[in-house]
Amino acid sequence: MSRGLRYTFFVHMLVALAFGLLFLISPELYARIANYGPIDPIITRSMGVAVLGLAFGSWLAFRSAHWEEVRIILETEVFYTVLMTATLTLIMVFTPAPVFTLVPLTVHLLFAIAFVYYFVTAPRTADEAHGPTLGMSSPR
Repeated sequence: MSRGLRYTFFVHMLVALAFGLLFLISPELYARIANYGPIDPIITRSMGVAVLGLAFGSWLAFRSAHWEEVRIILETEVFYTVLMTATLTLIMVFTPAPVFTLVPLTVHLLFAIAFVYYFVTAPRTADEAHGPTLGMSSPR
């Protein structure tokens, strides 16, 4: 695994840990900081648990020594960050969202760019010589 990908996983772990804990422990504080409201603390805490799961995955990937151990976590991060970037963009365009929404949008966009870059430039096996498979078997 490249040094850049390793550091990307580490930074992602730190960011996801901070936001996940904030969502889990004090959704009301996040709502005040972000000028969101009203919020559902059950949904926000559940989202915090999911984000903490992503942080744990990034921690496992950071600690891994072999590409095979990192690949599925990288694929998950590509899917999550690209989809979250698209979702937050649609929210900003079509709903009255607070300006603070630009913060998570920017963070997810930067991680999406990094994770997609490392996914596209990742080493391939002989079965994947024609490009990324996103965990799907080759049609051959």
